[in-house]
Amino acid sequence: MARSWGLFGWAKQIVPVMMDSVSEAVDYELRTLPGCTYFRLQVPHLPPASNKIDDVSRANLENLQLVARKYVQEKKDDIAKISRELLAPPYNR
Repeated sequence: MARSWGLFGWAKQIVPVMMDSVSEAVDYELRTLPGCTYFRLQVPHLPPASNKIDDVSRANLENLQLVARKYVQEKKDDIAKISRELLAPPYNR
């Protein structure tokens, strides 16, 4: 698909490509480090939220809060595990 983007198409995609590649590289590196406990919490999509990074409208903020609440509920077991890891004394890890 990227073959047909052209200069304008790439210009629109360069920030997401750069951001995704950095986070994917860090994700890979931390998952392959021996003895490293690594958790990644990231909402995969923000469907009801605005794509504009500076949209601070009441509706957008409410939508973001709904997404966050839903995500926290879905990940509550992972969040509890992370909390236990963080609260454990270093000699118990």
